[in-house]
Amino acid sequence: MKDSVAAVLVSIIDTTGWVCSDCRRMSKQHFICLKSGQAKLAEEVAQLKTAVLELQDCKRGSSEVLATPEAKATQKTSQKLGVVTAVHLDMAEKQRRAKNVVVTGLQPVDGCDDAKLFLDLCEDNLSVKPYIYRCYRLGRQQEQRVRPLLVQLGSEDNAPPMLLNYCVQAEN
Repeated sequence: MKDSVAAVLVSIIDTTGWVCSDCRRMSKQHFICLKSGQAKLAEEVAQLKTAVLELQDCKRGSSEVLATPEAKATQKTSQKLGVVTAVHLDMAEKQRRAKNVVVTGLQPVDGCDDAKLFLDLCEDNLSVKPYIYRCYRLGRQQEQRVRPLLVQLGSEDNAPPMLLNYCVQAEN
């Protein structure tokens, strides 16, 4: 790019809202990390709510239960909260699992990270480059067996396109 063109672009950046592709990619990755962190926090909050409800139940069980209408209403409310918390925990678990992809038959390569192997596989065969949050091998290492690779993606939106591309590739 010529210096004169760059100078004009720099002068109108604030007005147009233009952002370079590297900055866009980095901000997208940061957003994915924030989204992942928010999901983890929601899961932890749901677990804390469950723990608090269990403690309240233990406390109620150890003390005498009053038969007043207020006590019965409080008990019904805590039971409803327990159900709501259980639903939230289940939803958080499903959301967490929706980000997982298990790859079988991918041989490990000495000196090469499993995440890099998975990215190469996706780029070469599926024409997709997903954001990988974390990946690791499942099970114990055995000589005659290749352990499956669990890949946790940064977003659950990345998994369906990969699976769809895989199904199309497999049919061909």
